[in-house]
Parts: sequence; C-alpha cells; structure tokens
Amino acid sequence: DNSTYHDFYEESATQMCADAIVGLTPGLQKLLWLWTDEFEKQWLEQIEVTFDNWYSSALAESRYRAVRDIANNEELLFDPGDAESRTQHDEDSKWMREDFRDG
Repeated sequence: DNSTYHDFYEESATQMCADAIVGLTPGLQKLLWLWTDEFEKQWLEQIEVTFDNWYSSALAESRYRAVRDIANNEELLFDPGDAESRTQHDEDSKWMREDFRDG
C-alpha cells in the first residue's frame, strides 16, 4: 500500500485474473464463484443466488486477493534492505543466466 503505483498494480493484477477466468469453462467459473465474498454475502442475506446473477468482477477480485495473500507469505530470495544479500543474489542470478545460456 506504500507504493505510488499501488492502485495501478492492483487494477492490473485484478485484470490479469479476470482475463484468466474468461479462459475457464463455465463450470469452473461457477465453482470459483462459490468461494467469493459476494456469493457468501448474497447467501447470508438470503438473496436468491443463481448463476445468472453472479459478478465476474467479484470473482476476479477474489482471485486477485488469493494470489496477493500467497505472494505476501512467499519467502523473499533476498532482503532488499541488505546490500550484501542483494549483491549475493545478483551474483547468483548472473551465474545462473550464464550457465543457462552456455547450455
């Protein structure tokens, strides 16, 4: 949330999730819809929930939040605040790229 571009980042990531959802079968889309906050809200409020009135935006936002939560818990390869760690990571990455390029 500290980034100047955070809103753009969230919108872009949510759009990528929406694009991925479009490629799923209707059955998989409906299955994912059952796990959204919007579905749960309608169900708890006893609003008639049908697959005719599901919200693709809620599904995309739900998938974005799932990806974001996984990323937030992912262990970093290096500590960006530690210059030595960053230098070691850069050297390792360079070595791996060279090794991959050389076959």
